[in-house]
Amino acid sequence: MTPVREAEALREARRLVKLPPGAHDLAVRHLLGWFHWFRHQALVLRTGPDPGGERGRYLDQGQPDLRIAVQALTACFLAGEEDLPEPLLPVLAVNAAGHALPLVEELGRSSDPVRLAGAAELWQRIADHVPAGHPHRALHLTALANVLRIAWREGGPQADLDTAIDRFEEALSAAPEEPAHRAMYLYNLGDALGARFQRTGAMEDVDRAVALLEEAERGTPEDGPYRALVLTGSGSALRARYGRAGALPDLDGAVARYREAVSTPSAFPEDPSGLVTTLCDLGSVLRLRFERTGAIEDADAAVEAGRRAVATMPEGHPGRVVTLSGLGAALRARYVRTGLAADADGAVETGRLAVEAVPSDHPERAVYLNDLGDALLVRYDRCGDPADRDAAVTAWSAAAAHASSTASVRIRAGMAAARLLAKSGEAERAARAADEAVRLMPQMTGCRLERHDRRDAIGDMAGLVASAAAFVLAAPGGTAHGRAERALGLLEVGRAVMFGQAPDNRGDLTDLRERHPELARRFTELRDGLDGLDGPTYDRHRSAQEFTALLAEIRDLDGFASFALPPTVGELRAEASHGPIVVFNVSGLRSDALLLTAEGLTGLPLPGLGRATVVARTNAFRQAQHTASRAADPVEREQAQAVLVDVLEWLWDAAAGPVLDVLGYKGPPPPEAEAELPRVWWAPGGLLGLLPLHAAGHHADAPQDPYRRTVMDRVVSSYTPTVRALRRARGRTPGGRAGAAATERALIVAMPTTPGLPGGGRLRFADAEAAVPADLFPDRVVLREQVGAEGDAAPTKANVLAHLPRCAVAHFACHGTSDPADPARSRLLLHDHAVAPLTVGSLAPVALDHPKLAYLSACRTAAIDTAGLFDEAIHLTSAFQLAGFPHAIGTLWEIDDPIAVRIARAFYEGLRTDSGSIDPDRAARALHSAVRQVRDGHDLPPGHDRRRAPLLWAAHLHAGA
Repeated sequence: MTPVREAEALREARRLVKLPPGAHDLAVRHLLGWFHWFRHQALVLRTGPDPGGERGRYLDQGQPDLRIAVQALTACFLAGEEDLPEPLLPVLAVNAAGHALPLVEELGRSSDPVRLAGAAELWQRIADHVPAGHPHRALHLTALANVLRIAWREGGPQADLDTAIDRFEEALSAAPEEPAHRAMYLYNLGDALGARFQRTGAMEDVDRAVALLEEAERGTPEDGPYRALVLTGSGSALRARYGRAGALPDLDGAVARYREAVSTPSAFPEDPSGLVTTLCDLGSVLRLRFERTGAIEDADAAVEAGRRAVATMPEGHPGRVVTLSGLGAALRARYVRTGLAADADGAVETGRLAVEAVPSDHPERAVYLNDLGDALLVRYDRCGDPADRDAAVTAWSAAAAHASSTASVRIRAGMAAARLLAKSGEAERAARAADEAVRLMPQMTGCRLERHDRRDAIGDMAGLVASAAAFVLAAPGGTAHGRAERALGLLEVGRAVMFGQAPDNRGDLTDLRERHPELARRFTELRDGLDGLDGPTYDRHRSAQEFTALLAEIRDLDGFASFALPPTVGELRAEASHGPIVVFNVSGLRSDALLLTAEGLTGLPLPGLGRATVVARTNAFRQAQHTASRAADPVEREQAQAVLVDVLEWLWDAAAGPVLDVLGYKGPPPPEAEAELPRVWWAPGGLLGLLPLHAAGHHADAPQDPYRRTVMDRVVSSYTPTVRALRRARGRTPGGRAGAAATERALIVAMPTTPGLPGGGRLRFADAEAAVPADLFPDRVVLREQVGAEGDAAPTKANVLAHLPRCAVAHFACHGTSDPADPARSRLLLHDHAVAPLTVGSLAPVALDHPKLAYLSACRTAAIDTAGLFDEAIHLTSAFQLAGFPHAIGTLWEIDDPIAVRIARAFYEGLRTDSGSIDPDRAARALHSAVRQVRDGHDLPPGHDRRRAPLLWAAHLHAGA
């Protein structure tokens, strides 16, 4: 290091400093920095810790070479230069943080992905090099987390938010212990967890967010500058939890916190937007509580908060439209309760002002048009002025046609227009509006099955598709055949949306990915951005234009003319070559069955299947299930069984019987043809999917009756959510057939006990059931729960997913559970279900080699308990179909353990061919035969009639090809 000591070297260095600014600045700083670092090392003999250690956190102002080196190299660190003195990295990181902190606030107002990525990389380097015990480390981790959260908010992946939360956690751990100092760190973590809850719906996130924010409140002085911020964050978390769990104390808590926040105007000293936002939030939660409790004082307070927000926001401010919208909602809610004409007029007037205040190409314009339509409707319903009706239809129609707005908002607006038009007797206009609305549904969702926000968006559409199809069927124009075609097209588009867009599912988008991957990527990106689920929303108008042009480009491609459009009957009719497909539609207007056969499509009105009747019968059936399986009193159980029998007889009279008569299946086949019963695929949709159509009938009819009125004695039943789903199931294998699987591998999972369940969740017959497929498949993997189960033989989620891709057959003998809050979390209860559950969502990314048959002998594997998602068919049985199994056996309710063994034994015996091999394509017939054997009680003593106990035999169903 002798040369750096020379005076000439120092003079040359000073000449470098005097060079004019230019592109060489960074190189000059890099050279100067290294030069002075070498001089420092050469001229100052140091002992003890290096500058990166305890002493190196603070620069020694008496060491000029070290000071100059740090100043010069800090710029290099900020620029991402990696060739830097390692001992100086901690000091450079701390120095760089001081320069980088102002950038975080600027990024909050920017959506430039390049700047965001650069800032995230810089703050990650700072966090990597700042010493663990540095007093500002918590601040640096918070800055990194904020940048990552901004990146996620502007369209980054979910991993950005997850990592941000991890960094907020680290920052909280590194924060000072004093409550006042910890409050903002608690707020940051709680607020981020609340944001993740809004996306994923994980209750543990919102519960922890509430706890953290309440702790932050306790640590924030009442007159502190951040008190209002913490209060609004706490109010937001409580409101979000109320939206999911519906607990009134959460709503009360949100009201109290927003009220306290707006009562401290000193917290909003200059820009009124913070106060206005909090006033709007207060008005919103007060309105929610009014709608929940009916307390008129809450409605009055909500209106007052709305008026104060409008008065506080200056004319022309871009945020003024939000205040007008909030005030209009409060006035509308109060008017519905009180009927005060002034409130109705005020709601309409503020709605019009809001529409006028938003630019014509603004992506939220449809929201305010929708609000205006709602206000006009409530005034029309009370006063009956046709001008209000026409204006409401005009507002909703404009919202539905606003291409740059969110698809879900446009759909709701279009259907609102359709309902009002139908109510006014304009059936054809109603049908057109409904048709256009439902055709937007493929644009509404992305392709990740477990997404909470996507699930809620679809749940909000519950019943709209059924109404749309009913409007089309009721329209007077055209022919009955044409109306049936339009209705079937809408049901195909609007049902099982999440099913149809799941990863690797055979459909338009998957075909596009395989043949034109870049177009598929652009389509997914633009669609998700337009619906506000992913990507920035600041330029949705331009994105809408690009999306329209892209759709036209895709539809010009060979084989993609109907991309993202309802399939034609011609395209669907081929799927009826193996047997008719019956698509039901139940609505408040009318109910029908659409019968798709190889010859064509027929519509069949079903007046006995009214929606109110279906709701009542479904509720009675489910209550009777519960009583028949759990009541201690034998008389109660017998009465419940009678209800089950009665509902199955009604289901025949109102639905299945008329359908089979029209199809020509007017009685059981002769004995010599019984083995060749015709097949029928049921697509029940909605509430009807909760009832066992395959078991409908008068099972007490004499067996020799030539017109025996049961589905089971006339046809073999299978289920499919849509015709397209059936096409995909058949498209999994060459020629649409799975072929024999005599030498293929089977995965068999047996859970005679289940950790964490009362009494170990004992299934006494699980081993006996698992032995049935085990005896048939020499090449098998058996995962069995037993004492000390561990390693590769344990029935864990990881082991199941590891073996599943290479197995043609999968058989599960275990407990299962349906999640009523989130069907994507319905799961099979394996060894590690408490910490790593095998859920519907976890099966979505599984890639299988040659799947053929999944047999889910567990409770409720085909049950749907989420009212808003009845049309979606999201349950474990459909999840295995999505994973690639063309045949899946599931259950609608809890199954009897010994009966399950008998059905499994008869089922697998029914898969045997004449040559002794096993053919999974016999699955539907094999299950039908097995269930009928149990129903008919072939193994019962004389005098016992199992037909009177459908709870025992009617739960199993076949889904798929």
